[in-house]
Amino acid sequence: VLGKQIPMQAGLGGGSADAAAVLVALSRAWAADRHVDLPAVAAQTGADVPYFLMGGTALGLSRGDDLYPLPDLPPYQVVLGLPAFGVSTADADGWFDHDDAGPNRIRVASVAGIPAWPGRQLVVANDLEAPVVARHPGIGALRDTLVRGGARAAAMTGSGSAVFGLFDSIVTARRAARALAGMGAMALVTKTVGRRTCLRGPRMVAR
Repeated sequence: VLGKQIPMQAGLGGGSADAAAVLVALSRAWAADRHVDLPAVAAQTGADVPYFLMGGTALGLSRGDDLYPLPDLPPYQVVLGLPAFGVSTADADGWFDHDDAGPNRIRVASVAGIPAWPGRQLVVANDLEAPVVARHPGIGALRDTLVRGGARAAAMTGSGSAVFGLFDSIVTARRAARALAGMGAMALVTKTVGRRTCLRGPRMVAR
């Protein structure tokens, strides 16, 4: 039994993570690890499914399925804010195409940099954020609350509707989460993990 706890239409990759978990489980059950190109099968399943076989910090090219591992980022506390509504990927993509063709196109709603590797920063931005926030300004309000709450960077996740903020301090992260909850959003505090943790694989529980 695959127990799904990641909300739908939140831009958190829940469906893709589920697909990757099923592929890993079937590969182990059939002892197919040495005979099947699992990343290639994952890419046929969905553009971002291969990432969940790699985990950690990665560069994704093409559709996002041409992956190159990067050194893991420093650890951050993460605050997730989920409004009471979802956003479908099809809608977000359609809004992006519509707005991008207009005369006053805005490709990126917010850009921030975070310390990543010695002497270098990682740019945090989401091209889908501007067209989605234009239709759902509440998403932008949640993002702005995270920034005011001390996030090093904050943005919408994927195609929405969730937002995330990266924090150095668990105390500051929890304070920001309470602010999101006060706005009616579901607020969760978690943390980043490295590739080694990701590659431990999904937990299989017999039922």
